Amino acid sequence: MIFTCPACSKRAHRTQHHVFPRRFYNPRHKANRVYIYLCRPCHDQIERIIAEEEEKKGGQLTASRYVAIAQEFLEGGDNASQK
Repeated sequence: MIFTCPACSKRAHRTQHHVFPRRFYNPRHKANRVYIYLCRPCHDQIERIIAEEEEKKGGQLTASRYVAIAQEFLEGGDNASQK
């Protein structure tokens, strides 16, 4: 489905980004139903941001930090170069 990406405003196919990484949450956990749609380049970029922060912290982040990363990303904090 073509849509306008909320992060970079480009028209593209959408991908589903789970705000809380599925690898840390049971598939039936309600956290797995929290997601945002992004274009593929923005999805890849937010995944890199999360991976770098998890590596720096040594593993899983707090739930509030995953939410904050998504909010900051959508507000343009880490994706300004794509606009």
